[in-house]
Amino acid sequence: MKGRLFGLGLGGNTAATAGSLGKAARYLVDHMKGGELRFSSVYRTPPWGDVQGGEFLNCVAVGEWPASDRALLHVCREMEALCGAPVRKNGAARSLDVDILFLEGGVSVEEMIVPHPRMHLRRFVLVPLAEVLSEPVPGLGLTPEVLLARTGDDSRISLYEGAALAWSGKPLDPVGGEDGGLVDSFSDFFPGEGRLPAPPVNAGAPRG
Repeated sequence: MKGRLFGLGLGGNTAATAGSLGKAARYLVDHMKGGELRFSSVYRTPPWGDVQGGEFLNCVAVGEWPASDRALLHVCREMEALCGAPVRKNGAARSLDVDILFLEGGVSVEEMIVPHPRMHLRRFVLVPLAEVLSEPVPGLGLTPEVLLARTGDDSRISLYEGAALAWSGKPLDPVGGEDGGLVDSFSDFFPGEGRLPAPPVNAGAPRG
């Protein structure tokens, strides 16, 4: 059964963030159960609002979520906990922040607001999102490319090409013929962590 289209924004601005992005991505892939999943490139971006610390590393993940909205929220919080980040950031620098940008079909959990009420204002969300999503954003009805052209945010962002890059920036492409499946595009930039194992074969269709 095809899952619901969803998007996550992942980012942080501490020395641990590059590694946190890799850990979070691996955790997310493990919980996708073979569903379609694509990662954007990682970008250097200036801090937004009154957040403490220096520049951020930001990226986006888009895919088809196979479970409930509550389960997606749980996975996002688990990714942050895995990287030592509290749920409430209170303006502090953070190793990882995971925002649910959108979830097709809406949500039943009161604390989840989708689409994210400020995503259409933020270049650090829209630039990576435009890499991996060409269709309209659920709940907004416009593509990331159109939203990007309309935003008044003129923040300067640039591709992150450091040695600790979380992934290569290429999507996780279906492989294996008609049945499909997923292969990782993670590079060997994490000494001692090894490569991400290939997720199970997909038997069906492919910050605040």
